[in-house]
Amino acid sequence: MRAHSRFVKNTLLAGLVSFSLLFPVGRAIGEEKSAVAAELQLLVSRIQAKLDQGKNSKADLAPEIRGFEALLEKHKDQRTDDLADVLWTEARLYLQVLDDSDKSRELALRLKQDFPNSKPGRGANSLLASITAHEVAKRIHGGFITGGQLPGFDEKDVARKPLSLASYQGRVVLLDFWAIWSKPCMAQLPNVLDIYNKYHARGFEIIGISLDPDEMRLTAFTAQNGIPWQQFFDGKVWKTKLAVQYGITTIPANYLLDRDGKIAGKNLHGPALEREVARLLAQK
Repeated sequence: MRAHSRFVKNTLLAGLVSFSLLFPVGRAIGEEKSAVAAELQLLVSRIQAKLDQGKNSKADLAPEIRGFEALLEKHKDQRTDDLADVLWTEARLYLQVLDDSDKSRELALRLKQDFPNSKPGRGANSLLASITAHEVAKRIHGGFITGGQLPGFDEKDVARKPLSLASYQGRVVLLDFWAIWSKPCMAQLPNVLDIYNKYHARGFEIIGISLDPDEMRLTAFTAQNGIPWQQFFDGKVWKTKLAVQYGITTIPANYLLDRDGKIAGKNLHGPALEREVARLLAQK
């Protein structure tokens, strides 16, 4: 309960930017908003509100998706950075939230063709590269099946201590991909802490793979919230080395490994995670 109370208090201080990568790239902080930018911001706010409620399907977001095209049609005579931001944001929505890389690529190519001289248009090739990387990651993730062996690693944690899967052999291990800025991760954290505290003495371990950009903030957060397990951090967010290695395209994500290092489950949360941890620990 004490750790949970600290968590609740410090969550109020956490960076809540689960949709941050979707915000437009063409506007400097503090710059006065155009009508297009103001309308886009309202649209993004509506999407964020739905995501916070767990509404993240195409059906859930259908009115907002139509809003992108309505905004583009309304200002179709413009060729500004702000209007290009609309396409950029919609493409990121399809990639990061709706997991539709084909539609995301279609929008990125449209951005490149229709707004070649805009800041977002000049970034279209980078967006296209992100889409390809997303598809590669999905193939990697899909290749790690239950009962298979997860490839190991040999790194340093945030305390510069050795960190490897091999050193955890013989214990049940949760490889946990997370970030302070992710609201879903913050919602899951109290449960993960409870499971760790309940089963650690019986042989349960967690290795955190942080997709945060700020190491000092990460270490402060883990200390304040009583998170004792090792953390890997390299500051590269979605390009974090181990996230790329294991095909992570969304968080929270995890792999649960049995005492032999074989995959017992993927993306287990809440009661399902605790049941599987208890089952694996009961095996001799």
